Amino acid sequence: MWDNAANRGVVPSVSPRSCMISMKADRSDIAASSPYHVHSLSLQALILVFFGAKFFTGANQDSPVDSSSTIRASPTIMPGLELFGSSESSVPATTIVEVPAAPAPAPQTNIGGGPYYNARLDPKNFLEGPLSSNPCTRLRQMLARPGIVVAPGICDGISVRAALEAGFTCLYQSKDVSGAATTASRLGMPDLAIATMNDFAEAGAMHASLDPTVPIIADADTGFGGPVNVARTVTKYIRAGLAACHIEDQVQTKRCGHLMGKQVVSREEFVRRIRAAVIARDAIPGSDFVVIGRTDSAQVLGMEEAIYRLKLAADAGADVLFH
Repeated sequence: MWDNAANRGVVPSVSPRSCMISMKADRSDIAASSPYHVHSLSLQALILVFFGAKFFTGANQDSPVDSSSTIRASPTIMPGLELFGSSESSVPATTIVEVPAAPAPAPQTNIGGGPYYNARLDPKNFLEGPLSSNPCTRLRQMLARPGIVVAPGICDGISVRAALEAGFTCLYQSKDVSGAATTASRLGMPDLAIATMNDFAEAGAMHASLDPTVPIIADADTGFGGPVNVARTVTKYIRAGLAACHIEDQVQTKRCGHLMGKQVVSREEFVRRIRAAVIARDAIPGSDFVVIGRTDSAQVLGMEEAIYRLKLAADAGADVLFH
């Protein structure tokens, strides 16, 4: 692992796309339907006329309405109303403006268009002062200051106790430690994408409870699914009291990082996982949770590709990089 303290720019906001909803009705279908459906359709038309007229004429409970005047909803005011039929033949035709569809965006290797930067989490802010009792903040302080952070691997309560008694100030809960120790310890199974997010979150919560001030770095595999699952994993890890997690670029049916035959996802998919983790972290006010980007692509695609992917992860917001 190494800390990523590179200068980064601000991610510009993404403009939402415009969309147009078309309402269509086939009068032949309406005529062939049952009387109930015709009655239901007429009721909808009456409701639309009433609320449309009330809205567009500014009528409300506080403003009196002249009972002698007639409120009429014009189709030019409420496009689509003419589809429900009208007894008047002088109703002008509705003008339909077609909005051209936006071109499909080109694939991006950095979701958001620019390097991520969060001034609050700048490593310079963690260089001075006493170590925090918050494990996330303490880990950032340890990473920002001179020296090497030594974190022995733990997989269960007794290994956590042994590491704490030995005086270690940071712990590492991973599926790759000591022969996929966590998976073997909890499930008695090999590390072949068998353990779930709940398995690791529950183990992490128990480990963190033994000394809540000691940071624990936890393996999060691929995030256990798509971007929504990645976000859910990060949120659950934070609530469990863990200080950091690493998200990797293997396919969902992953293998232990020390095994042969691994497969990795595209660069874009890897970046989306990192961005989902960062966004989930930033959605929790004041959270200093550390997001680690991990790649297993060196064995499959070569070292240059692995380095390039780690740079993409850094631009996407990863605090630490892991190969």
